[in-house]
Amino acid sequence: VRKRNKLPTTARREADTHRFSINGHFYNLETSVFTPAFGSETKIRINSHMRTRQVIEQLLRKFKIENSPHEFALYVIHASGEKKQLRSGDVPLLHRLLQGPSEKIAKFFLMDGDVEEISSDVAQYIPFHLRFLESILHRLNEEEEQEIQQTVARYLKEKSLIRQHLRSRAVRKTETTV
Repeated sequence: VRKRNKLPTTARREADTHRFSINGHFYNLETSVFTPAFGSETKIRINSHMRTRQVIEQLLRKFKIENSPHEFALYVIHASGEKKQLRSGDVPLLHRLLQGPSEKIAKFFLMDGDVEEISSDVAQYIPFHLRFLESILHRLNEEEEQEIQQTVARYLKEKSLIRQHLRSRAVRKTETTV
């Protein structure tokens, strides 16, 4: 009589998902979903003739991603927080040269093509201190308050001008007796 070996629950769960690692990145065979490790960086060799679409394809090959290259876009994110999506006809090497060699000034990110905002995964690489962010928020609130006050003042001025104009146009009735 053999004793039945039962795997621990974590080992069973891992065996059920069929996940394995390619270059340190996880891949699930059943769902064909590729998950790069958080904050993955890589270097690829490109030339000055390669366009954005070709660079994206090369990155997908490097990371062994099976998804369509049309689902992705290449972004340049500056240290100031400015985000620019490179068009498919742009030359990424030229953009890198224009930004300079320092990765502190600007970084390139491969992200979903339809993303409108910077994801929290990407935002963590843009180093802003809390005091700096609070000062920006304070300044924006002050500007908003000034705009509101200017709009109200403009409205009151126009309102008084219209009333004054209406008073001057009003027909004055005068009665005379004959």
